[in-house]
Amino acid sequence: MDTPLNQIDINDGPKFRLNTLYLAVKVMQHVQQANIPVAILTDFHVCCQNFLRVACGEIRKRFDFYDALLTQIAWLSPATATDAKAGRRVSVFASPHATSATVD
Repeated sequence: MDTPLNQIDINDGPKFRLNTLYLAVKVMQHVQQANIPVAILTDFHVCCQNFLRVACGEIRKRFDFYDALLTQIAWLSPATATDAKAGRRVSVFASPHATSATVD
């Protein structure tokens, strides 16, 4: 995906179709194995999509996606942010008296 985060319109319906919504492997497996009526499954996807739109809107209010400095911080990249092991290696801003601190 090459679109800068500050240019993504979370309310652009045609770009965010229900059938492209990723919910997790276990959810997909359950949906494939269970006998769920299409109307209920569609309603579930609509609720998930609405939740994600609200969540993204709230994140946008709090996070300046136009700040070039924030794009340079490595642990904000999706690959690092979703890596469970990376959380233990990330140095955080410590007091002037400490040499380093890690997130546990």
